[in-house]
Amino acid sequence: MRSCGVMLWGVTRRNAMQRKRRAIQLAPALLLLLGGCIGPTLRAPDIAPAALETESAYQREAFLHEWQRLRLKLFRASYPLMAGSVYYDVLPTRPSIGVLLFHPELMPQHLQAQAAELWPTPQGLRIWAVAPGSPAAAAGLQTDDYLLALDGVPLPAGAQGLNYLVAHMPDDRPASLEIQRGEQHLTVEVRPQPIVDVVMQLNWREDANARATFTQIEVHAGMIRFCDTDAQLSFIIAHELAHLMLEHVRKTLLNYATGTLADAALALGHIYTPNGLGIIGAVRQSEAFEVEADYLSLYLLAQSGYDLEAVLPFWRRVGLLHPPRSANDLPRYPSHPETAERYLRMQAAIEEIHAKQDHGEPLVPQGWED
Repeated sequence: MRSCGVMLWGVTRRNAMQRKRRAIQLAPALLLLLGGCIGPTLRAPDIAPAALETESAYQREAFLHEWQRLRLKLFRASYPLMAGSVYYDVLPTRPSIGVLLFHPELMPQHLQAQAAELWPTPQGLRIWAVAPGSPAAAAGLQTDDYLLALDGVPLPAGAQGLNYLVAHMPDDRPASLEIQRGEQHLTVEVRPQPIVDVVMQLNWREDANARATFTQIEVHAGMIRFCDTDAQLSFIIAHELAHLMLEHVRKTLLNYATGTLADAALALGHIYTPNGLGIIGAVRQSEAFEVEADYLSLYLLAQSGYDLEAVLPFWRRVGLLHPPRSANDLPRYPSHPETAERYLRMQAAIEEIHAKQDHGEPLVPQGWED
């Protein structure tokens, strides 16, 4: 057995060396072919290196301003929902004071120097935004305050200060915060509130889309730009938060696994359906999950204090993102119901919620108790 193994190793090594020699022999011919590729015929003007650096710096700064704008909008739209959804006691929670914090080290490395020039943060963490109605707003914290210490302990330098703050924020008592505001060094007391422990992630894709995973909601830049107001963006986030609360990702994966087992069973009988039943299992309940998420999202919005009357006109606008199913023989959109159907279901759900509010009933959807 040992001599056989040595022989096989020798054959494998010899084959690898032969392939390497063939590649070396072919390299000149391949380079010659690549050199013969057709190139452009027009000669564009040359640009000066200094001008290129100036324009690159301008575009980096413009990007940073847009990144800040989108992050602020995402924070303002999501925070009331993350606080209001605690009512349903489904997701894990964490204590929060309701601020969006910044440090240049939170940016990609190649943008950190320019971010530090735009938003100097010589110490602690810079407060970029304070959520209305949050504990931070009640305590009088302001945009551009510098958060220096929590309960007498100075925050670690740089981005590590944010990790420390999240890990050590008390959930059963007020927190003492030391801040710098201009020339003033202040100590304020803030009572944190629970919010659902969900990560809000900005994705730079330009399509108007959003999605939920197990612990994260990812919103595309195109969707944030599509939403004219913070409230409209909140409608999108509420829908994705409902997906997360209802565990639709986990259920979809289980349905896929069930279909895959059926594929394997058929294969034992020499009937081959390469992952076909797995895919059918994954998408079979997709539309029903979307309807369910629409329904719960309206309750989340109502519980968080939003005006539901603004939802319906916006969802008609969302319908413009996808053509009607039968228009120009386009294929059916694979996972979402018809926009008209969603609109009417939402209209009925809003009437249901208003009736519960009028009668002082708990804001829980039908079937929630089950």
